[in-house]
Amino acid sequence: MSSVAPIAVKRVQNWTTRRMAESLNLRVPLDNTDPGALFLRAVRDDTLAALSELGKEWPSEHHMVEHIANGVIDYDTHARWLEYVDLGAYRMPVLGGITDMSDVATRTLRTIAELLAWMIVAEVDAPQN
Repeated sequence: MSSVAPIAVKRVQNWTTRRMAESLNLRVPLDNTDPGALFLRAVRDDTLAALSELGKEWPSEHHMVEHIANGVIDYDTHARWLEYVDLGAYRMPVLGGITDMSDVATRTLRTIAELLAWMIVAEVDAPQN
């Protein structure tokens, strides 16, 4: 990615929780203060912040997205499950045949974070009309 287009950044900053959740086929959180909504906004905001450092701090978009996905996962198991349930993430397929439900929540939320971060990278990278 050569540079972050301010108009694309502004467009992504205005993405609502509903838009992000529906784009990923997730349950839309009922309120903007719900755990799932806070999680989605954290991914959006962290991705936009990291894009400005791409090339300086991050050697590639892949490294950046991995760091964001790992960074937004709450260490508290209860908090992870609140996000997981709020987003209806139990409907999302997860690779690896995991049976530990704490790992399922962690991996699923990480997958959601990566998908949303890549969606934002693609939006910001898209040619401007």
